[in-house]
Amino acid sequence: VVTIDTFEYDHMDRLVSQSQKTNDQITHLAQVASHGHNHLFIKKHTQGDSTITEVTKLSNDERVEELARMLGGKDLTEQTRKHAQEMLAVAQGK
Repeated sequence: VVTIDTFEYDHMDRLVSQSQKTNDQITHLAQVASHGHNHLFIKKHTQGDSTITEVTKLSNDERVEELARMLGGKDLTEQTRKHAQEMLAVAQGK
């Protein structure tokens, strides 16, 4: 069960709406994320009564790590990292 308060829902609705206008994709699938020109990592945490949302553009190395995490979960292996590197290279036509 996921609970989203009104502010968070409205904020995410605006982000999704804006991304659709610019042809961006919001995904949890490594196979889709590997095809993007850029990879943004979104992290949310609470501080008191506020919810803080951080958006970070990932470097190529960070992108490989995130794709590996998306593929393999919390505990990454060298094999998962290699798979992520290969997936990214194929998607980018290298």
